[in-house]
Amino acid sequence: DSGDQQWRFETGEVVDSSPTVVDGVVYVASNDAGVYALDASDGTQQWRFETSDIAEVTPAVVDGTVYATDRAGNVYAIDASDGTQQWRFTADDAVTTSPAVANGTVYVGSLDVYALDDETGSQRWVFEDSGPIHESSPAVADATVYLGSFDNNVYALDAETGDQRWRFETGDSVSSAPAVVDGVVYVGSDDDYVYALAADS
Repeated sequence: DSGDQQWRFETGEVVDSSPTVVDGVVYVASNDAGVYALDASDGTQQWRFETSDIAEVTPAVVDGTVYATDRAGNVYAIDASDGTQQWRFTADDAVTTSPAVANGTVYVGSLDVYALDDETGSQRWVFEDSGPIHESSPAVADATVYLGSFDNNVYALDAETGDQRWRFETGDSVSSAPAVVDGVVYVGSDDDYVYALAADS
């Protein structure tokens, strides 16, 4: 209510990640190749997980697990309570999208789109027909994965199989993350436009 600083925590490098706050803990990634868990009340570090490269995207926290990525192409599942690694999956290129977790599956974009088992990290499917997926974090709704690509398209994929349901071509790269509300996909493009697309078609 006052704007006064309550605490400050220094990671030692640029923080491009947005914080994720769950059950009184702030989870945030840093360009110092670390994912941090901080007490939300006073900023005390609870643990730090070391990634193999810059970690710049927002972690997802679901059911006691932190899902994070790095520029080396790694996707990590980290125990939210103590920061220990549960599994790691390595994609074909840097992963610069935040993971989306739904119905036991972790979805991430790299040069391709991956669906991973949330408990083991094993690959369920890969979609290879898109261009590079950078910055456009997946959105999952009604058993469909929506995301934008640097090949100028917005893709809708079957969440269970990875099959393409449709694609919509914009005038330039799509680096914004889609939002899906009431049957409409809202997404921005580098062509200076925002689009509203029918989610089913």
